[in-house]
Amino acid sequence: RGHQFAEIDLPDDMYAGDLVVGNSHLKAGGGSNDLSQRRLAAQAVSYNIHYWYGGDGGVTPDPNNVVSDGPPASMVLDENTPVIWGGDWNQDDSFLTNPSGPQFFMLQGGGGSGDGTDADGSNSSYDVATEFFSGNNATLGSSKLDYIAYQDSIATLRHSHVFNSLSIPGGNYPPEVAGYSGGAALVTLIAADHRPVFADFILPEPPPEPECFADITFESTCDVAAPTDGAVTLSDFSCYLSLWSTSDPFADITMESTCDVVTGGGDGVTLSDFSCYLSEWSLGCP
Repeated sequence: RGHQFAEIDLPDDMYAGDLVVGNSHLKAGGGSNDLSQRRLAAQAVSYNIHYWYGGDGGVTPDPNNVVSDGPPASMVLDENTPVIWGGDWNQDDSFLTNPSGPQFFMLQGGGGSGDGTDADGSNSSYDVATEFFSGNNATLGSSKLDYIAYQDSIATLRHSHVFNSLSIPGGNYPPEVAGYSGGAALVTLIAADHRPVFADFILPEPPPEPECFADITFESTCDVAAPTDGAVTLSDFSCYLSLWSTSDPFADITMESTCDVVTGGGDGVTLSDFSCYLSEWSLGCP
């Protein structure tokens, strides 16, 4: 029982940020003490997310100096790095109708304005997972006790589902469990008393590489419509010079006062265009 957070360094060529994944197992039971323990644990998790990782909307992690962390965190998460967390919260309690269970605190923090667990201070969301064939969202008996929550201002839920092998019609089992010696229909029951919840998320992509305007490919034919090849050569300069000397529309670079290399023209091919290209060509590609 407890809380775990893992900080994952995602490949920069695929994602704009990174990812924090959390897991928690809350106290089981239906007594008032069990509920109290779940509430306190959920409050601790929400504090970690909103204050430790989010800085309460500021730039200082854990501004109240509550979290015991050695060495202490030096920065909050950036705007492209979400927290996604879940686990066995051991209570089926919609925060919309009864704000007393772990769901309320996990998503809304203290419940006041601006202290939700989403990165922007609003409320986070949790999965809408159901079993594919039955449409049932229960993860133990007829109750939903297991959740995956996420900061929806950064992460987008693509789809989610509950896996219950007992609900799968014969012949539809995934290949990973088909032919299981104990019987594919019993895989979920044998694995654990709770059913697993799966969720697939879309995370922010990195910005596109800046276009290298001075790089003109297919220099032998001076074709300016082709993609860049990532290198600035003397052939590029010769190509532009020939276009500029014939007043080709491509050689017309707009907003020459700031040497903005967005093409489209509008003021004709001038000496300023040539000076602008020469400046870009001398800098090479990023």
